[in-house]
Amino acid sequence: MSPHNTEAQSSSRRGRFPNPSISWLIGVTELRRYWRKLRGQDIWMIVAGLGVLFILLALPLLFGIIREVGRDIAAGDPAIDLFATVFVMGWLLFFAFGIISGVGSEGEVDEQDGLFTVRPTKDVAGGLVVYILVGYLPFLVLPTIVGAAGLAVGVGDIWPIVGVLAAAITLHISAILLGYAVGLFLKGVIRRSPWLSRLKPVLGLTVILGYFWLAFTGSLWPLVTDAASFLEATPLGWFGDLSLVTTPGGGATVTHAIGIIVLTVAVIPIFLLIIVRAGEYAWFVARGAEESIESSRDYTTHQSSTGERLNRNLARLGVAPSTRGIAVVVLIRGYRAPLQLAFVIVPFIFLIPVLDPVIRTGLVPDWMPWVVMLYGAWAAGVGFPLNILGNQGASLPRLLTSPVGGRPVLHGYLLASVIVFAPLTLILSMGTGVLAERPSSTLLLLAVGSVIAVLAGCILGAGIGSLFPRFSSIELTGNTEAVLPSKTAFVLYSFLAVLLSSSVGIIADRLYRELIAAMLTEIAPYGLNITPSLLFVVGTGTAGVVAVALPGAYMIGVNRLGNYRIS
Repeated sequence: MSPHNTEAQSSSRRGRFPNPSISWLIGVTELRRYWRKLRGQDIWMIVAGLGVLFILLALPLLFGIIREVGRDIAAGDPAIDLFATVFVMGWLLFFAFGIISGVGSEGEVDEQDGLFTVRPTKDVAGGLVVYILVGYLPFLVLPTIVGAAGLAVGVGDIWPIVGVLAAAITLHISAILLGYAVGLFLKGVIRRSPWLSRLKPVLGLTVILGYFWLAFTGSLWPLVTDAASFLEATPLGWFGDLSLVTTPGGGATVTHAIGIIVLTVAVIPIFLLIIVRAGEYAWFVARGAEESIESSRDYTTHQSSTGERLNRNLARLGVAPSTRGIAVVVLIRGYRAPLQLAFVIVPFIFLIPVLDPVIRTGLVPDWMPWVVMLYGAWAAGVGFPLNILGNQGASLPRLLTSPVGGRPVLHGYLLASVIVFAPLTLILSMGTGVLAERPSSTLLLLAVGSVIAVLAGCILGAGIGSLFPRFSSIELTGNTEAVLPSKTAFVLYSFLAVLLSSSVGIIADRLYRELIAAMLTEIAPYGLNITPSLLFVVGTGTAGVVAVALPGAYMIGVNRLGNYRIS
């Protein structure tokens, strides 16, 4: 290496701030890696596509609203308060994006030892800053351009576009940088606390469910507007002045507009230094060798003793050795990797609007116990059995060449699912039945029906999942992957599970039958009247068909597990 190159490399390492060219190269590389990874994750591609579709559908509405505001401004009605509120809310949104990025996978450094050997921390941190700033631009660019165009059309002048774009850029940079610094600091706090590290999945799930609860119950918008009203009195409110400083009659204060630009430029180097320090705090978590070995030894010992206790208890119940061996492995695997089961909570998110009035009023609807039973039966089939083959991973060849055959494997999965989901479904369905003041006969039907529905759901899941296995994994977090069921198996099983559980409720409970009949009549085309008696006949026939299909699903699962060949 020439002295000139050595001098250039050493000079790039000096200083406290990230090297711009190297940070840009790292950031662009991360963006390419992310896009390559995203293209291989079909589920996340679907989620991203739905998000883009939602934004595209909302853009014409945004254009129309801002155009009317522009016309009001042209008519002499200033809109500085409105724009201050909108931009402060936007700042809060991107600040939240920054925090999520810092705590989540965008705050991780892949191949950390190698990368930090090649480049100093400041350049790596700078590259990740470039990565998230550019990565979140699509969420900013389209709404900003459409909103600015609507304002320009409404006012009848092209200059409003300049102010809106300037405000959006300064908002984006300041909010993302501060949020990312906070997120990295939180990541360091979690990593340095053994207690918080163990609770990280629980904390993440709590935050997600809390967000959806606030959103679906109508509490999120008042919370955001109250926070925005408070922050408008701070310099963040000056974003509104900057957005309208080039709009005649907008009511902007020029000194505030200049002030927010100067303030943003001034805090950028400060935020970069904070991000570098927060990155060091999060990435360089020192653990003693003895502590790591001891933690690993304790964890292994705990898992071994847990498996032995499970095995002994199942043996007392007369479970065959091969079956209980599979069941114990499945249960321990679920305990070690709970994120593998996290997707069974997804339908719960859509039940939040139903649960909110129940919690606030304490009144449980008559139909709620049957919905709980339906949910439990569905979750039992999805949790373990719906992708038996795909969940084996590297142990699949050993399983397929084992002399035990497919029956003990299927029985082990069914047993593990029933152990986990049958008690939960039974307790929750009967508990909601008691709170709903259902009669004892209905409670008895719920108790029996919950166990039967869970077992039937498991058998259906095993049969369908073995026909449509999925072996590729999907990234759930920065360093956690899971093999989820295939979309075909998921959709087909969910449809049949809903039919089965709903049929049980329709046959067993008159009130539930009347409610479903009324709901179907409301949405039925051509004025069709769905009577409870007709629904009872349909439910009985559907339950009979599904019941006949259960032995078939069982045999399919056994044969596929026993005769599957890796192509």
